[in-house]
Amino acid sequence: MLTSIETFIPVTGGRVYCRTIPGPDAPPLIVVHGGPGIPHRQLQPLEALSADRPIIFYDQLGCGKSDRPVNPRLWHIDRFVDELAQVRNCLAPGPVHVLGYSFGSMVVADYALRKPAGIRSLILQSPFLSAKRCNEDQCRLRESLPNKLQDILARHEKGEPGLATEYKTAVMEFRMRHMFRNLYPWPTVISEVIRERNVDIHRIMWGDIPLRISGNLENYERISRLGEIATPTLLACGRYDTSTPETLNWYARLFPNAETAVFENSSHWAHFEEEQSHLETVRNFLHNVDAGMP
Repeated sequence: MLTSIETFIPVTGGRVYCRTIPGPDAPPLIVVHGGPGIPHRQLQPLEALSADRPIIFYDQLGCGKSDRPVNPRLWHIDRFVDELAQVRNCLAPGPVHVLGYSFGSMVVADYALRKPAGIRSLILQSPFLSAKRCNEDQCRLRESLPNKLQDILARHEKGEPGLATEYKTAVMEFRMRHMFRNLYPWPTVISEVIRERNVDIHRIMWGDIPLRISGNLENYERISRLGEIATPTLLACGRYDTSTPETLNWYARLFPNAETAVFENSSHWAHFEEEQSHLETVRNFLHNVDAGMP
């Protein structure tokens, strides 16, 4: 792990742990992790971007080294957007790039819709900008599973008893295809962050059904507002991602200034599955944006 500056920042509901990796004098990149409730180390390969600029990571409230308040009223999207604003105001109030991964893409998109000054670019990796579209994609991807596994998923989710073990097996088969396709055995850091996740936050926001958004994010829809985000935006996903290339391209057409990248040998964790290609893509995008700025 690279040398970093660690601090705790007060946000709504408690304190969050922040880790800045120093870099050359260039607009920093703030990284917003996914989950919700999975610590920032899930994005560890992005530390290498500090060769070009400072990189700011933080653990969202409730996970990792941040405070873990037991207050379910804190776990909603607006508070997480406030949290990003509070972290940025403290650590990088000037020009900055912002990357949101998976659930983090929701946080970053909503932050951009507030029109904060100084945002040079957005990177939305494996984005979920429409819960409805996400659920439709999961349903379609499930159809590629063997019929027996599809049947187990459907029966368990309808409340049929006695299928818990089989259901876990079916969910894992789906995840091996669309979440961790090329990550067996898992890197140690992934095993660690999964063990360290806050399952209560995930249950409240994402829901109890692993392959469908059914928590308080169920009605998250930003499709009608993406045209308001004029900031240069990179949308990226894996070829086999739960955030599908088809949906990625659909999102891109709704932004005024977006480009896409699809990692052909990846699923949901392209930053591990195709680490060097992913780093090069992000690095080049950031460089090109900075080069075009006055």
